[in-house]
Amino acid sequence: MSGPHRSRARRGAVIAAVLGALQDGPSHGYGIMDRLENQSEGRWRPSPGSVYPTLGRLASKGLIEVVTATEPKEFQLTDEGRAWLDSHSDSAEPGEGMPWSAGQGQGLRSAVSQLAGATKQVGRFGSDDQRKQAQELIEESTRLIYALLAQQPNNAPKDDSTDDPADSVLN
Repeated sequence: MSGPHRSRARRGAVIAAVLGALQDGPSHGYGIMDRLENQSEGRWRPSPGSVYPTLGRLASKGLIEVVTATEPKEFQLTDEGRAWLDSHSDSAEPGEGMPWSAGQGQGLRSAVSQLAGATKQVGRFGSDDQRKQAQELIEESTRLIYALLAQQPNNAPKDDSTDDPADSVLN
């Protein structure tokens, strides 16, 4: 994934997204990337470096199969792949749990982007005193955010390597 405002997706989310993209019919890797970018309204486009290895692992697990052996290879869901999707589609909202969903920090990234824009304006057009005040506010906010993180609330995310049932697909 590249470009501004994009982040790395958890491995299990990529698995679910790739399988979900194949629900629309057979496709090659770049077609899957396009489908996912369209489904996410441009918020997420996986890299070939995440899609193609995932396709290989999913094929070796029997969740997808190669439809055309010529390049570019097209893949489609198998019955096992459809069953996996059915058993893992427990979210009420379409797209929930996908790499581009709000649960992945979209709101936070948007707020940081807005702060960066405001800071840039103060840096360009503000007085020396306004720039100094803005710097102090940002430094204080940074301290508060680290303090928030240090609190470790009960609902803190678990280690990505152990909490995602989709990970078991590739193990």
